[in-house]
Amino acid sequence: MLRNLKSLNFLATSISGTIPTTLFSLKHVEQVILASTQISGTVPKEISMLNTMQELLLGGTLISGTIPSEISMLRNLQQLSLQHTQISGTIPQELSMLSMVNILRIPLTKSTGTI
Repeated sequence: MLRNLKSLNFLATSISGTIPTTLFSLKHVEQVILASTQISGTVPKEISMLNTMQELLLGGTLISGTIPSEISMLRNLQQLSLQHTQISGTIPQELSMLSMVNILRIPLTKSTGTI
């Protein structure tokens, strides 16, 4: 297994399916880029297990559902990209706890709440 993997980048590839649960065993991953792929399903709450993550880029995918409040547990997160997805619903107030974020892209036309 790739236990020391720091970057997982499938940008603009033909990868499809849902976010695999094996991703959550990558304890050192800092960058997950699945943007512009056919990834679908929801953002799993277990995403919070990736506490070293700095970039989570899921824009341009078929991801749907709501933004899980568990993303706020990613204290090192600097970039969060969810634009051009099917994400909708209320923006979790917990996102305000992400003090390191300098790039935040969410689908405001499908979401409600205060950032």
